[in-house]
Formats: sequence, structure tokens, C-alpha cells
Amino acid sequence: MLLLLLPQLKQGRLRDFYEIRQGVTVSQSPGKGLYKAINLSGIDACTKMIDENKLVSYDPVREVGSDKLLANTDYLVSGKGEVKGYSLLDAGEFIHNLTLNGSCKGIVASNHFLVLRPRDISGSNMDEIRFAHNLLDILVPEFYKIASVKAGNSKFLTINDLGDLKISHPWSDSDFFRQYSDIMTRYIQKQQELNVVKIELDNFNRDLASRVNLESAFNV
Repeated sequence: MLLLLLPQLKQGRLRDFYEIRQGVTVSQSPGKGLYKAINLSGIDACTKMIDENKLVSYDPVREVGSDKLLANTDYLVSGKGEVKGYSLLDAGEFIHNLTLNGSCKGIVASNHFLVLRPRDISGSNMDEIRFAHNLLDILVPEFYKIASVKAGNSKFLTINDLGDLKISHPWSDSDFFRQYSDIMTRYIQKQQELNVVKIELDNFNRDLASRVNLESAFNV
């Protein structure tokens, strides 16, 4: 008889697998910009990438610890109103360059966000980070269901709402993880190929637009 080997499931609360913290409170008045903060408008709704022009200044009284600065291992969840998730996996280079050129000392999330960082994963292990963030992408629709209802009948997601969520997942199953890694490798490769063709198409359309001449019907 053929036996189907099911993925090994790891069980616990979400806080057992992710560090969860609230973003910082950002002043509305402009400051020196020692640090930059991301608020809801700081992430493009379509691309889900950080918009540098919409980052706001954050000038705390004390130095922000390096463990509190955003990194590519972090995943942001908007905790007020509509719940959305944003992986910072592909923002690592952007964050590094922003600090390298002296624009600021680092980036933090505003208190509109909850920051989830996978436990026991280094910033260089891209496959595991991607898997941990992909898992959160799947869970985000469920987060809205567990959000607390506050005054005015508005939804508000708290650290405890997320942290106490019980979950089982096949994170530790090496065969299951290897299958995911293989799929993502092929997906990223195809995505890169598509991006190259998209650039070619954009260049072609720019050239085409330069050759088109519209004359108004009224110009006779």
C-alpha cells in the first residue's frame, strides 16, 4: 500500500516564530531627519515598494537600537483599518543605500504598522526569509478577522492579537521547504526575464510615440 508522507507540522503561537513589535509614534512637525519613518502613504499601493519621497522625519530623544531599525528580514502589517502586509525582503539594498549616502541613520516603521521579524533567521538566508514572508502573505486575510474592534466600530490590530494566534505550519519540513525554494527560484527567473522584455517594450513604445504626429481635425 502506498503511503503518502505529509509535511511535518510545527505548532505554536505566531510570537513563537516571529518577533512582533509596534512601530514608533512619529511627530507631525518636520525635524532634522536623523531617522526616516514609513507611514501608510510611504509604501506604493501597487508595487508595495518603499517610496523614498514619502518617508517622514523621525527624531527620537535617544538613539534607536540597531535591532529596532528596519531590515530585509522584516514584514510590515498595517494595524489600522484595512489590514495589509508588506515584505521588506527586496528593500534591503534600498535601506542600505539610504544609510550609506548619509540621508539618515536608518528607517523605522510608524505606529500604523506592526513589525514581524522571523526568529532565528539571518538576513543573508534569502530563501528562508522569503518562505517566512510568504507564509505571512497567506495569513494576512485572517489577521483582519482577529483584529479588535475599537471605538467608532473601527478595526485595530494589536501585538497580542497577532502574537496569540495559534498556528501550525511545515516550516521545519526540509522536503516541503525544498519544493517551495525550487518553485520560487523558477518564478524569480521568469520574473526577471519578463522584466527584461518589459523594458524592451517600454523603449519601443517611447520610440513609437516619438514617431506619431496627431493633427487636430480643426486644423484645416
